[in-house]
Amino acid sequence: MKKLLFCCCIAISCTIELFAQGGVDKIEPTAAKGTFQLVFDSENAPAINVSQDVLRLIESKREDSQENIIVLNEHVKVRILSKNQISSGAFIPIEEEYIVKPELFNSTKH
Repeated sequence: MKKLLFCCCIAISCTIELFAQGGVDKIEPTAAKGTFQLVFDSENAPAINVSQDVLRLIESKREDSQENIIVLNEHVKVRILSKNQISSGAFIPIEEEYIVKPELFNSTKH
């Protein structure tokens, strides 16, 4: 019993020390499927890996009340739904995660 209690104390102590030193990474929110769309300039655009880093970037660019569009590369933009749209009782996830919309790339607005 004393050994178990000792091991628990050591584990708790190490965990507290890691948090105090910043050794444990802060968990950052990532974008959920259905809350953004990858928009390609053509069907021949190179594939993109939607990594955790990309999902964190998308979520960090999400605005409260307005849709946002960001550029990932010369062939891919991301349409990001607003927080208000997602939290709305009428929210319907975007059906297609990948679409082809070349006219978005001709616009100088984004």
